[in-house]
Amino acid sequence: MEELFYEYNSEARPASVRQPLVKVSHQLTLTRIISLREDLLVIDTWQVIAWRDPRLVWDRNYYDFVETINVDPSKIWKPDIVNFDNAGGNSGLIYDNLPLTIKYDGDVVYVPPTRLTTQCQPYGDVYHCIWTFGSWTHDIKKLDINNTYGAIDMSEYEENSRIAIIDSSVKRTLKKYAYFPNRYAILTYNITIRWKDADRFEGLEPLQMPAVVSKKSELQNDEHIPVSGSILANATDQSDMEKGEGGSEGDGDTPTEEEQSSNEEESTDFWDTY
Repeated sequence: MEELFYEYNSEARPASVRQPLVKVSHQLTLTRIISLREDLLVIDTWQVIAWRDPRLVWDRNYYDFVETINVDPSKIWKPDIVNFDNAGGNSGLIYDNLPLTIKYDGDVVYVPPTRLTTQCQPYGDVYHCIWTFGSWTHDIKKLDINNTYGAIDMSEYEENSRIAIIDSSVKRTLKKYAYFPNRYAILTYNITIRWKDADRFEGLEPLQMPAVVSKKSELQNDEHIPVSGSILANATDQSDMEKGEGGSEGDGDTPTEEEQSSNEEESTDFWDTY
């Protein structure tokens, strides 16, 4: 590493007169859906960014067959790829100092975990959501970004029980901005999702079940909990027994203290399970 980074300039693009264009590969890997509320979708992703830096090449035979090294991303040049329409108002990087990997032939791979937020376009229970990525300062003559996968990578996705992914796609375009003579390469990621149930909830948030402190406590957010008819019937029977309805005093229908304690333990076990 001492020889590799000797007089290395991390602010200079890995370009030359013969190869003035830096080619960058960008892939978005979806890991999970965090929330969908008021048409605002939040997801966790990995950005898989790869490029070649000819200054970071070494002879693996000379260095005991070392093929890869991991270094701090601040040590080398990185493409200034940004998300242009992140509704979260920031870069979305969960960790901005994770090491990147350099291969002996100069290939560099950087995989920063990123939380992305966007405003989706709803069509009933179907939502169309997009994210656009590109270089912040380098035009097409200096940096080209592309995606060869053709869709969002779902290999690491944790299946969501309430939202289904219908389709995804990636499109590369060249965009012209005012006051800049050259165009810029842009990647647009599109994902289409829908609610699995027709009676969808207004928002997808982590479910928090209330603690059962007593048989008189009121259940909060009961719209998230499916209650079958048998459970309702058991609850009605227990309420009748507590009030003394359906049986006279001392007729044996009123539950004992042991039976009440057993019923409360069974109720607590039910909520703990769900």
